[in-house]
Amino acid sequence: MTQEFFRVLGLLPVVVGRGEYYVAVKGAGMALTMLGDLMLEDVAVEDRGGAMHLTRLLPADRCQTLMDLPAIEATRESVIDAHLACAAAFVPLARDLYRRCELEWPAAMEDALRRHLDKTLAIKLPG
Repeated sequence: MTQEFFRVLGLLPVVVGRGEYYVAVKGAGMALTMLGDLMLEDVAVEDRGGAMHLTRLLPADRCQTLMDLPAIEATRESVIDAHLACAAAFVPLARDLYRRCELEWPAAMEDALRRHLDKTLAIKLPG
């Protein structure tokens, strides 16, 4: 999931550069979905129930993180802000899960993504 998250963020300069803001909204939605899925992966319960019970599963601070994410509009500024807000929450959580599960973090991919976003959009990937 982390590699897919990085891939989606890596496509941001392409869609922004083309002015394809609707497509960028879809990408931000994918990033948001992966953030929620990652948060659920960190919940250690046998039966998570349905998607309508997130507030019962996620700690209050994680629910608040999701609710505090910016609304996504089909504008350059909005789609960039939405992607970066999702990354600010996703990357630290993913890094922590990798550490706890003793998995190798995709550092080369993250480094390449950071350079790519800085070079193409002059933005810094949070986290």
